[in-house]
Amino acid sequence: MQYLFDYPKIMMEWLAILYNIILLLFAANQKSQNAKSGKIFVLMGCTLTCLTLCEVYAPWFYALPAGYHLLKMIVDSLQFYFSLSSEVLFAKYVESMFSYRPKQWVVRLNSVILIFAILVIAGNPWTGLVDMYNETTRSFDNGSLYIAAGYLPSGYFSLYTLMLYFKHWKVMDIWERFALGVSLFLIICGAVFQPLMHGRLKIIGLFATASYFVLFLALESRNYQELSKTREKMEEARAEAQAAEKAKNIFLANMSHELRTPMNAILGMNDLVLQENKESAILTYARDIKSAGEGLLTIINDVLDISRIEAGKMELYIVGYSRDRLVEDMRNLMAERARDSGLQCTVSVGREVPEILYGDEQRVREILTRLLDNAFKFTEEGRVQLSILIANKELIFKVEDSGRGIPKEDMPDIFESFKRADIGNNRSIEGAGLGLTIVKSITALMDGQVEVSSEQGKGTCFTVRLPLLEEKDQNGLNRAIPEGTDRKDLPDLSGKRIFIVDDNRMNLKVAEKLLAKTGGLIFTEESSIKAVQYMMMERYDMIFLDHMMPELNGLEVFHKIRNGNGPNCKTGIIIMTANDSPEDERKYLEMGFDGYVAKPVKPEKLARALWGLETVQHKG
Repeated sequence: MQYLFDYPKIMMEWLAILYNIILLLFAANQKSQNAKSGKIFVLMGCTLTCLTLCEVYAPWFYALPAGYHLLKMIVDSLQFYFSLSSEVLFAKYVESMFSYRPKQWVVRLNSVILIFAILVIAGNPWTGLVDMYNETTRSFDNGSLYIAAGYLPSGYFSLYTLMLYFKHWKVMDIWERFALGVSLFLIICGAVFQPLMHGRLKIIGLFATASYFVLFLALESRNYQELSKTREKMEEARAEAQAAEKAKNIFLANMSHELRTPMNAILGMNDLVLQENKESAILTYARDIKSAGEGLLTIINDVLDISRIEAGKMELYIVGYSRDRLVEDMRNLMAERARDSGLQCTVSVGREVPEILYGDEQRVREILTRLLDNAFKFTEEGRVQLSILIANKELIFKVEDSGRGIPKEDMPDIFESFKRADIGNNRSIEGAGLGLTIVKSITALMDGQVEVSSEQGKGTCFTVRLPLLEEKDQNGLNRAIPEGTDRKDLPDLSGKRIFIVDDNRMNLKVAEKLLAKTGGLIFTEESSIKAVQYMMMERYDMIFLDHMMPELNGLEVFHKIRNGNGPNCKTGIIIMTANDSPEDERKYLEMGFDGYVAKPVKPEKLARALWGLETVQHKG
């Protein structure tokens, strides 16, 4: 063993061997703990041990007589091979830590580089492309591929591992960042500095083993493995929760259609009873049905809105809108509620409020409508007031009432889902307790704040503060909702041919009865396939399409008509759908529909769509 002491440049590798033997014993034991990266970690330890053994015993082989030239070349090539294998396994270890699956082109690139390097290294004892042992100088001379095959592949996989490290920086805790960072630093230092020493000192094995030791203490210990298992269980639980949330959203989306379709028939047929029947008893029953049905529809809308918000599917569309039209609509809404309640209602607008405001008009209207609805529900006598003003570059809406107020103990919970203040005294109040939750969520989505102040027995004031946007903040729509669509009276369509397609017979009858009031000639069809055939032969002045139909849905019918050469390729087409949200309306309009009617179909919704279509056609 005297030769070992004749080569002090390898003495550091003896320390590496000692570390490797100890760590392999521990790592093999840790493998039974089922660590997700355990197999790779043990394999990496074996590779490092082989690397250091080659470096330690290489001088003995190099001291052999000239007849052992091939053996010397094989031992030298093994050092390159095990060094490269260590880098590759370290990259695989980091991949396994984060369950990372690289893209296909990355896998192919890694494979090409690895195969190239292995083939060159494996053939080096005969080709000398990496290096060649010189018997005269008893040293190695660099070959033509010394850098390209001997060091660049190892450097590439070191950089690849570094990329993985930074790619997963946010998901690591501070201990993982430290351990992997130190390990990468040691490995890269060993790979960079050893070739610069021209064989005067062997340090790759020692640096790699030190890195291995750090990984073992930090990431492969029993405590870390238990923590890792706990985190895996938490990730599984999170994935299950996300799957459950997705299933809930799908269920609610389907429920929207399944509930709205019969609700359209119930409320629509009930409206026909109210319009056509004159018996007082039947009218009383019909009004009760209408009240209960609209209450149920409000609850359905609230549940769907909150689920859409929680799923992150509610979007904002910033457009310019009229201050005066907003004020007038809110004043009309309050006047209608005041007639039933006898309350005094006022609307005040600050002089500083511009005529054109910028924001999501429909969401602003929804906020105000819900807050006003809340004020009227909880105010039995006195007043309800809406104020609009500008202060500190904020658009401020205040809804004040003189109602029963909110108890102090209930204030922290008023914005929570399905909760209502002073529920013992408010059992007669209809609703699911989602209105204020939706107001707060929409306000937050608009980067605003909602505040509340209240005194029990004296009233409540809700204040909504929104950023004051300018015209430059407007994103608009590819296809804007037509202007002049706030009229509630049906237009005169005498002599015009109107085609209605809906697979539900009752809904078809409701739409037919409502549109008959326009004076138009009404044609109906339950089969979407037959409807397409008719539309390819006969021209109509406007077409109403249900969305969800069993043969061809409304979108498929729309594209067949628009993309064909039939007589209705330019006819105005209005979609009738149970998907009722501002996002849905914009989506259908951007698809190319000329109008949108949400179910349950109401005369005012129908009027809005018809006047909008008339406006577009006259402009066209």
